[in-house]
Amino acid sequence: FGCASVSVEGGDQALELLNSGDDGPAFDFILTDFQMPRMSGFHFSRKVKDNPRTAAIPIIMITSSCRMDDREQCKEIGIEGYLTKPVRKEELKHVIETIFGGGHDEVITPETMADHKKAARAGSLILLVEDYKTNQVVASRHLEKAGYRVEVAENGRQAVEMFTAGSYHLVLMDIQMPVMNGFDAARAIRALEEEQQRPPVPIIALTANALKGDRELCLAAGMNDYLPKPLRSSELLAMVEKWLNRAAQTADGEPAPGGKKTEAVADGPATSAVPDPPPAAVNDENNGSPALDLPRALKEFDNDREFLAEVTRGFIDNIAGQLPAIRAAAGSGDHETVRREAHSIKGGAANLCAMPLSEAALAVEEIGRSGDLSPAPAAIDRLEEEYQQLAAFCRDQGLA
Repeated sequence: FGCASVSVEGGDQALELLNSGDDGPAFDFILTDFQMPRMSGFHFSRKVKDNPRTAAIPIIMITSSCRMDDREQCKEIGIEGYLTKPVRKEELKHVIETIFGGGHDEVITPETMADHKKAARAGSLILLVEDYKTNQVVASRHLEKAGYRVEVAENGRQAVEMFTAGSYHLVLMDIQMPVMNGFDAARAIRALEEEQQRPPVPIIALTANALKGDRELCLAAGMNDYLPKPLRSSELLAMVEKWLNRAAQTADGEPAPGGKKTEAVADGPATSAVPDPPPAAVNDENNGSPALDLPRALKEFDNDREFLAEVTRGFIDNIAGQLPAIRAAAGSGDHETVRREAHSIKGGAANLCAMPLSEAALAVEEIGRSGDLSPAPAAIDRLEEEYQQLAAFCRDQGLA
């Protein structure tokens, strides 16, 4: 991290080094192990804090055995930070930075830093623009669990109306929506900001296709960045934090990179514009491909099985109404409804790691987009078959 460090093997040597020299100690902080021969980390730290010459040096305790009363003892002695082994690089860096930032009357740990971060996020209000219920629930839950406040618009026109009346710090904008698409909504928001001389709010596109032309289309509509679907919690939160931090820096007086507006897409999404590869299918002759990759889904939902069950139940209920609508639209030649309904099923299934259903919905979506609905009946039969398999799997697992 750019620091110069000196290492010693125990508390006796550390105290001798700290008290050497006429100009006082030359150290800015101390990292000390807890379990050491002859003198424990707590004993050493108390000697440091009891000496007026060294009392102001921050101490970070490192231990391999976290005990219930350790943090209380740290607080009583005056130890500023507490980490458990194995020490993670980023955790160590954040603890050091937080301690030097000051303003804390508690022992700084990765957990307390996460609490502070979550509390700070409560000041940010995000407008999520998404027409499909399952995607709304999943994205909102990820954001709210991280500490953000979220309001939902179901189409672009509603988003513009809400933006006009509200005060949002960031907009997550789906692209393909009824009534008004995401590109038109973003243009309307930028025009409104310019007309009312409001500071530009970061707009992040949510797109089901990470295609080469998406970047240019996002830029042309006034968006700042884009995330490919299916949305993954870590990528979503990294993107939101990236742009909220940039907006905060601009508000604090730093010039916005790129001129009047917040910097547009230049370096791609916070992680990658290429979506995660689908979970590997289990092509076993007896079992076939799993309807839902349950381990991966649980991981994505922070092992909250109850929430996953809530989302899957809602998703399965939605499809029960969508399938008849798709069949009716295919029968009447309404290719746009076929495309739109299949598109929403595709994204919802991918968010739940139900890739066979997502792939079947993609096939129907492409038929709807082509305008030639003659292959639709067979593709819809396959879509319904995958839906039934997913519903049966979720019932067996207690998720429906």
